[in-house]
Amino acid sequence: MHQPRSIFGLNPQKMCSIYAADVQSTNICCDFLPRILDTFKNVLASSNIFEFCATADLSDPTTDKSAVALDVKVGSLMDPWEIPGLAHLCEHMLFMGTAKYPSENEYYKFLATHAGDSNAATSTDYTNFYFDVKPEELPGALDRFVQFFLSPLFTESATEREVCAVDSEHKNNLNNDSRRMTQVDRSRSKPGHDFRKFGTGNKKTLLEDTRKQGIDLRDALLQFHKKWFRTHLQFGHAHMSLMQLKKKGVTRQVWHDHPYGPEQLGKKVEAVPIKDSKWLSIRFPFPDLDSEYKSQPRRYISHLIGDEAPGSLLSELKRRGWVSELESGYHTPASGFAFFTVSMDLSNDGLDHVDEIIELMFNYIGMLRAKRPKEWIYEELAELKAITFRFKDKESPMSLAIDVASKLQCIPFEDILSSNYLLTKYDPDRIKELLDKLTPSNMYIRVLAQKFKGQEGSIIEPIYGTEFMEKDIDKETMQKYENALKTSNPAFHLPKKNEYIATNFDLKPREITKSEHPRLIVDDS
Repeated sequence: MHQPRSIFGLNPQKMCSIYAADVQSTNICCDFLPRILDTFKNVLASSNIFEFCATADLSDPTTDKSAVALDVKVGSLMDPWEIPGLAHLCEHMLFMGTAKYPSENEYYKFLATHAGDSNAATSTDYTNFYFDVKPEELPGALDRFVQFFLSPLFTESATEREVCAVDSEHKNNLNNDSRRMTQVDRSRSKPGHDFRKFGTGNKKTLLEDTRKQGIDLRDALLQFHKKWFRTHLQFGHAHMSLMQLKKKGVTRQVWHDHPYGPEQLGKKVEAVPIKDSKWLSIRFPFPDLDSEYKSQPRRYISHLIGDEAPGSLLSELKRRGWVSELESGYHTPASGFAFFTVSMDLSNDGLDHVDEIIELMFNYIGMLRAKRPKEWIYEELAELKAITFRFKDKESPMSLAIDVASKLQCIPFEDILSSNYLLTKYDPDRIKELLDKLTPSNMYIRVLAQKFKGQEGSIIEPIYGTEFMEKDIDKETMQKYENALKTSNPAFHLPKKNEYIATNFDLKPREITKSEHPRLIVDDS
């Protein structure tokens, strides 16, 4: 995350026109005039790198702000092994002056003068840059923005200062339990897999270690930018078309090899948090399902495992006083691989019954397998998601721009707004296939609690200093989990049909009644 020089806190109520982008597929949508678009096209085309490919539309002409987001398909997993954090530093440095606008403060000064805001964020395999500004000032903002990807200066003086800014971010995150556990998980992945890399970077990895290795950091930044950023771009805007510019011979990086294989699975990790929290997480390696947005089979599974009604896993765990909260969901850390995770907030008693909790979880998964996928459950879920989409609140312009930019990496333009909501393709075979991946042999367990502090055999994760211990799940316990998967538990059953899903959204005329006493409206006893 780049620390902006100015924060303006503008949060308009109207949806903006979007300029969304990815730069190994940079997707952009925004509200600007044909002459501005032509100028922008000419600037990029003149670099002799890009060619045009496709068209589409997206806009809201009623907005009072224009927001731009550009999503570059490059992140920390592309860092050279010898320079952890280079992608993050590159994100910072793009703001620090370009050949056309050499002043480090030019971009921020322009936005500040015109009620704008800006920032960026680096993730595992993408980096998102974004800003908003008064619509009439979009041409000037875009001209400054696009220079980041054509001719950044990467000056020596700014490089060392931004290394310090990156180091400051890292220090601020040292006590963040979420980041600490993420790094523990990454440190456990296959040796040599890019997922093991330390993404944020700090002064040691970026400055001290590079000097020891004789690496010119500025030259490394220039090479990284040339290799990854000047690739292919897509642009769109109000009243006009989405255009794609791409660099010949460049392909997106996809990690088909999952970072967790047999040697990383069947393990239990006991870790010490900063906060006095107690969490149990069970993670299963999953395929990348982002392209299956029309069927969303993982949503069917997470919907049922995360259910709270009578007969659900959570209801039974609450009855026993072991768990107060349960989360179930799917996450894609980078293109090509994913995880399905079930996490629970444990009580003190629950911490002493982790094995029994996991057995109950496999009882429930076994019940879902035995019952097989039910179309009526999928239809209910689809109806609820459709209602959510129909009555969805408008997002702030910048939030919408960021979301659209990232989605355009893998979702067709016509589906980007609805892809998270509309379930249109029931695929029971795929649901069954994914349920079959939820097995004891295809999981690892992580338990988080202060009680694990000072255990014999613990090690310290070197980046964040997290104390943890990893051990094999013994054969007897694994067999209990396997047996639970095949054993019926009378506490568990599918949820009942929801009779209260709305189907008619017409407003009824207001009844004019005068009564001094309450009256019964409906009796469904």
